[in-house]
Amino acid sequence: MEIFISWHGKFLFLLTIAIALAAPTYGQQPATAAEDPTLPPPFMLFRTVPIRVGQEYGTAFLIDYKERQYLVTAKHLVKGLPSKDATIQLYEIFQWTDLKVDILNCKSSEVDAVALRFDKPEKISIDPGVEASPITQVIGSAVFFFGFPNFGRELGLHTTLAKTGQHLPMVKKGILSASDWSDKDANLLYFDAFNNRGFSGGPIVAFDTTGKKWQIVAVVSGYLNEANQVRLQGHMVDSQELANSGVMIGYNIRHVLEAIDASTGKP
Repeated sequence: MEIFISWHGKFLFLLTIAIALAAPTYGQQPATAAEDPTLPPPFMLFRTVPIRVGQEYGTAFLIDYKERQYLVTAKHLVKGLPSKDATIQLYEIFQWTDLKVDILNCKSSEVDAVALRFDKPEKISIDPGVEASPITQVIGSAVFFFGFPNFGRELGLHTTLAKTGQHLPMVKKGILSASDWSDKDANLLYFDAFNNRGFSGGPIVAFDTTGKKWQIVAVVSGYLNEANQVRLQGHMVDSQELANSGVMIGYNIRHVLEAIDASTGKP
């Protein structure tokens, strides 16, 4: 198994070590683990990274698309940055590292997802990756999502490999609950899943039962809030305090792929 490689090509010894440790992370999975619909695809652990923009923290992930690699994240995380030569930070080799990117926005401003094009023509990751593909799963299908939820600590909750200290994302599971096509340029997806701040920008993956493979189908945007109720003079009334409803919001990855196509002029 190959893994996500350092942006600057340093510390390549971690590649060999992480490969050796990857199987224990998954409880000694067999070689077919990447094709097992009951377990998340292992490669996504190494292609999902923490991102920081100013004081905002979230998640980004790497995709291969038409012979080039891109980062994908939530649009609200890069709000206010210029579309050209914007600076974001990724956490790699135990420190935050600057990366210059061009921000490729989707056709609809409602889509909370963007592609980030970086000025590295060579591949950053040589692992097979997971294909990014428009969602085709039926309502009720299981999904996994990856991210770095932040609970006051800089990197929030995550997996740490014991021998290397390498940071890997948390993995959670949900169900595709609804798909809203009211705007054909902004397919909004709802999932029965508890996510938290910091998961924004993370990949949502589902198993394609026809092709027998995992696919990145959506990007985590956030979650729906609902008002908590309090008892006042014997009556339950809505308060100003908002709580996580347990409904996660995401956007179809197809809009990100279309944004990349629009930027290259090659549909």
